[in-house]
Formats: sequence, structure tokens, C-alpha cells
Amino acid sequence: MMRPPWRRSGWGAAIAASMHLLGWVAVNLLTAAGTLLLVGFAIGSFTLPGMMLQLANLADRYAAADVVRRGAFDLVLIKGAVLIFAIVCLLRRGSLFRIFSYERDDDV
Repeated sequence: MMRPPWRRSGWGAAIAASMHLLGWVAVNLLTAAGTLLLVGFAIGSFTLPGMMLQLANLADRYAAADVVRRGAFDLVLIKGAVLIFAIVCLLRRGSLFRIFSYERDDDV
């Protein structure tokens, strides 16, 4: 089996490894964003008009809230997004390990 490029020495190896890692993180971010969108659809009874009505209601209440409540809501939303991202990363850790765990081939 031939070695993957990032197991070889040089700048190309570092660039290849960083591109693989960047792709892994990008897929995780998109999956987490899709999960948040799915939660929005669930709140709107899995219809686009229902989701838009709920978002409009949320926007009205957010605009009318004081600074302390806005900050608390922002914190809950950020913590939820980070938690979803962490769960997605945990579930996809096998693909991350496969990026860097190829068998060593001394013949090349």
C-alpha cells in the first residue's frame, strides 16, 4: 500500500493534512447548521410557513426584550450550537482518525 501524501516529508504533506482537516471541520459545521435548521422546522411543525411564523414571533420578542434577556438568549443559543457541533464531531471522529492512521509502508 502506498503512503498517503501527508505521511511524507515536506510542505506538501502539511498542506495535504491541513486540507483534510479543514474539510472534516467544514462538513461538521455544515452538519451542525443543518441540525439547527431541522430544529427550526420542528418548531414550525415541519412546514416552511410555520417555521417563518415562529421565527417572526421570536424576532418580535427578541427585539422587545431588555439587554439582560437578550444576552441570556444569545448564550443559550451559542451553547446549543457548540454542543451540537461537539456531538457531530464526536460522532464523526472515526473519519478523522482515518485521515491520519494509514499503515506505514516502508517500501516507498
